[in-house]
Amino acid sequence: MKFFFFVVYISIFSSFFSQSYLFKSLSVAEGLAQTQINDICEDENGYLWIATLGGLSRYNGNSFYNYSIEDGLANNRVTALFSENNKLWIAQESAVSKLENGKIVTWKLQQKNVIITDIIKFNNTIVFSTFGHGIFYFEKNKIKNFKFSVDDQNKIRQLNVLDNRLYIATRKGLFTTNDFKFYKEVRTFKDLNITCFALYKNQILLSDVEGDLYLSPVNSNKKTLFYDNPYQSFNLSILINKKDIFISSDSGILWFNDGRFAQLISQTNGLPINNVQCGFVDSNQTLWFGSLGKGLLKFSGTKVQYYQQKDGMESDLVTSVHYLNGTHFIGTFDGGLYAFKNNH
Repeated sequence: MKFFFFVVYISIFSSFFSQSYLFKSLSVAEGLAQTQINDICEDENGYLWIATLGGLSRYNGNSFYNYSIEDGLANNRVTALFSENNKLWIAQESAVSKLENGKIVTWKLQQKNVIITDIIKFNNTIVFSTFGHGIFYFEKNKIKNFKFSVDDQNKIRQLNVLDNRLYIATRKGLFTTNDFKFYKEVRTFKDLNITCFALYKNQILLSDVEGDLYLSPVNSNKKTLFYDNPYQSFNLSILINKKDIFISSDSGILWFNDGRFAQLISQTNGLPINNVQCGFVDSNQTLWFGSLGKGLLKFSGTKVQYYQQKDGMESDLVTSVHYLNGTHFIGTFDGGLYAFKNNH
């Protein structure tokens, strides 16, 4: 004869809880071409385009449509995207393609194994940067190349256009040009190993390789330390959405609100993976992040409060929940009964 013993006890716990953020992960199972994402953009029709290391994906909010070598890409290692006037420019390894009216036209570089890091429009032409081969741009439907005299300055991580000038963030300083002929170093950031930058409140917000953030007014010789990063994360992109700044990094997402650090969102509080490559805000103000291994992440911004074993409960196996007179009663499979009232 078997005897079953059921021990019931009430535990009132106050400060033990975990807070987590909600992300929806869209991966290969949902139709995404591949889970390592380099860039995200949106076209005039509201489609999201996702650059992956396994091809190009288009997302309509419900399903994916993928493009690959079979559709005209030079290769499936898509690294950067730029959309304008119903044209999508697609950077791949040693190649650039244009998708227009459903057809892909591709230009291949003479150099092999060229990693294109960014693509942008400047002075009515398409410009793309590389990590080790300087910048390339179209001139009369031909591709021109400019290289700095210092090797590390040809290792370019990002391009941006500010005040009708092209800014070039390199492994050894920030440079600017307005004609592809004369290049000027921004002495405020001389020799700085830059990983990403953006325009924030009419100032340049910039991250170095140590993860520290600096602010400098455009055309100023002074910079201030915006954030001394204790995580020493390798910051990969800066997303500015109204009063919020989201910085993608290999340690998670650094979140700033109204100029102040709010939180590091990582695997400890809801992020499916710490290594986040890029971020994008669409026309509906929805935040998207591209991860290196967990696919496309949709951020709801919703904070969820969890109660589990690591917070003081004896069991994570919850069998029932009942609410009575302001008190929540939680029954567990192997840890007894818990009760808490008004978040206590």
